[in-house]
Amino acid sequence: MDNDSTAQSAPPVQAPINTTQADISSQSLPSAVAGKSDFPPPYTSRAPSTSRKKYLLAAVAVTFLVVAAGAGSYFLQGFSTKVTPQAATKITQAPVQAAVTTAPKILELLVDSPTGEMVTKSGKVTVSGKTEPNTTVVFYNDIDQNSVESDNSGHFAGTIALAPGINPLVVSAFTDQGEQKTLNLNLVYDNQI
Repeated sequence: MDNDSTAQSAPPVQAPINTTQADISSQSLPSAVAGKSDFPPPYTSRAPSTSRKKYLLAAVAVTFLVVAAGAGSYFLQGFSTKVTPQAATKITQAPVQAAVTTAPKILELLVDSPTGEMVTKSGKVTVSGKTEPNTTVVFYNDIDQNSVESDNSGHFAGTIALAPGINPLVVSAFTDQGEQKTLNLNLVYDNQI
């Protein structure tokens, strides 16, 4: 066996490539690679765009306003009234007057006599009951009407005439503040019983 025929040849050793941009552009490369690319060079110094200038100006203005507001509040603190511990004690010991709001009272009207659907043999009936003190109470039917004032405890009483048959009776209470409450009753006058 021959050493020359069985030995494989090693690839030639190449020197390291040390090229610059000028070396690359001077070599014969296709036009798409040799400086005619759409990509910018790796480092370029571009001027800021108009919108970026606006954002930068707005950030500077906001920073200025925040600093000015802080400085203004610092200087105004020197002119404000100082509260001493003695004055604070006097303030906390002052009586508190709270406005008390009460719910509006609902007008009460109760009829004790006559009772609803009452049958009577008398042509007159006494209407009595209870409402707010010193309230006007009016009661009426198809043939008669009456009005009375409740006493200091709210009790009222008055009479009204009835016609033979069914008599719808309306009893209403009225306050000076304009409140009203009404009850409806049906009375039957039968002089045959």
